[in-house]
Parts: sequence; structure tokens; C-alpha cells
Amino acid sequence: MRKNIWIILILFLNITNFLFSQNENVVVEIGKYKITIDEFENELKRYGKSQSFRDKLDTLTEEGKKRVLENMIRENLFYIAGEEEGIKLSSEEEEQINRLKRYIIIRKYITEKLKEKPVTEEEMKDYYEKNKKEFVIPEKRKVSHIIVSDENKAKELLKKIKEGADFSQIAKENNIDGSKNRGGDLGWISKGYMIKEFEEVAFSLKKGEISDVIKTKFGYHIIKVEDIKPEEEKNFEEVKESIRKKIEEERIKQLEEDLKKKYNVKVNYEAILKK
Repeated sequence: MRKNIWIILILFLNITNFLFSQNENVVVEIGKYKITIDEFENELKRYGKSQSFRDKLDTLTEEGKKRVLENMIRENLFYIAGEEEGIKLSSEEEEQINRLKRYIIIRKYITEKLKEKPVTEEEMKDYYEKNKKEFVIPEKRKVSHIIVSDENKAKELLKKIKEGADFSQIAKENNIDGSKNRGGDLGWISKGYMIKEFEEVAFSLKKGEISDVIKTKFGYHIIKVEDIKPEEEKNFEEVKESIRKKIEEERIKQLEEDLKKKYNVKVNYEAILKK
């Protein structure tokens, strides 16, 4: 009778384990550990969000899916073996985990708070209308120059150019700065990036026009405007997402100020300045 009870018990346990595996949709068993179809599908989603083309492809092909599963098995094998052998983390590694946990909690807290009051289309449009200057691409000019250290030489070179000499070739033969190898090409410039004397002249010329000799602390220049891109205003759709982020950043900043008041934050800056 006792033998029959044990047989029934073993059969019951096997059937229970089978049903449990079926209910969980187990795809891999590693000893007492299991990988379920849900876990596998979550891993596929993670691969699908990757920036890597290889990872994205792994979510689509049969071979790719097998590769993802093999990676899961490998990862679990090493983790289980490490756990069973009592691998301990150092204090630095524990600190890394704590920092990661703090970061995830902070990010989730902020995300949840932003969800409570999502940025509306009206708010974004209102911001755009009130701050249009932020979304203006300033005028740009493609500029080349000839630069020498002697004023008389600069005047001689200007005379040659007016007589038909090639500007780029003159620059290659005479320039004293790094633009020499590029035939004097300085690329596209906007206001506020060049020395004042140079910029004033460069932005007063018409396309294709060549300046007189001008002096700066770097030497004597002859400037040529190769091309002009006029000022351009970005439309609302182009900047919509950047506006959303700006408004969210303002809300996060306000949230921080509110929390400082709530928790009565006091800072002793003198203590750190003395160190």
C-alpha cells in the first residue's frame, strides 16, 4: 500500500511539474531554473529597441531569435554558476548597483510627474509664438581670405586679383595661416564667431565680392564672400519636440524648487569652499 502511495505521489509531482511548465510556457530549463516565453519576448523587445542593425535583425529572423535565446541561456548559466559558487560583489560594485537604482528611481519619479500634466499642443504653440527668435537660423556666409603679415604685399596681391589672378591660387601661394592648403577657404561663418574687424567687412560684402585690404591682429586680409545663406526661421513642426523638452525641463526645475521647500533644504556652501 505504501509503495502505491509513493508511485501515485511521484506521478502527481511529474504531472504538476508538466502542467506548471505548460502554464508558464517554459522554453528553457537550466536545472531548477526556467526561461519562459514571456521572458524571451521581453528580451526580443529590448533587442528591437537597440540602435544596432544586428540586434534589430535578431528580432526578425529565425536564426536571430535563436541567437537571442542562446545569449539568454549563456547569461543565465554564468549567473547561476556565480550565485552557487558564492561570488561576492565588492563595495565599489555594490555602490554602482545603488547608484543605478537611484538613477532609475529618479528617472521614473520624474517621468510619472510629467505624465500627471503632459505638455499640450497649445502650450507648445504658445511658446513658439512668444520665442520665435530662438528658432531662427542666422545668416551664414561662405568666406575665403588671403592673409599676409605685410601691408604692402597685401596691396600687391589685391592688385593682381583685380587684374584677373585666381584668388584661391594666390591664397595657396601666400597665406600665413592654416587656410593656405585650402586656398584660403574658411568655410561657413555666422556673426559672433570671427574677430570684429574681419566680421564687419565679411558681412557687408555681396556674394562674389572682394574686399579691400583690412588689418586685424592676425595680419592683413583680403576677404572674398563665396556664397550667402540668408536668415531662416524654422516652422513649428520642425521645432515642436525641442519645445516639448524645454517646457518639460522648466517643469522639472519647478518640481525641484517645490521639493526643496517641502523638505526644507538648507545648504552650507562655506563648508565645501573651505575644503
